[in-house]
Amino acid sequence: MNIKIHRGLLEKIPQEEILLIYSSWDGYYKIPEQVNHNPKYEEFREMFHNVVDIHTSGHADRQTIERVIKCVNPKEVICIHKEADAHL
Repeated sequence: MNIKIHRGLLEKIPQEEILLIYSSWDGYYKIPEQVNHNPKYEEFREMFHNVVDIHTSGHADRQTIERVIKCVNPKEVICIHKEADAHL
């Protein structure tokens, strides 16, 4: 994850207009051993003022992602985790 790129983009958008919806196990940022193992994870989360954690299993398929984007109608979408050859 290139945090410099994200910081540059975040500086251009008012924080009240940004919502990070993050799907992961909360142990990654609550259990000290996990935080010490991957400090970039905590650094990334701290870049956002508004964070909603939703722990889900698996990954959404393309159609589901497209439905969410159409429903939420965001100004921009940043795909952080995807297959190397995938296109949105």
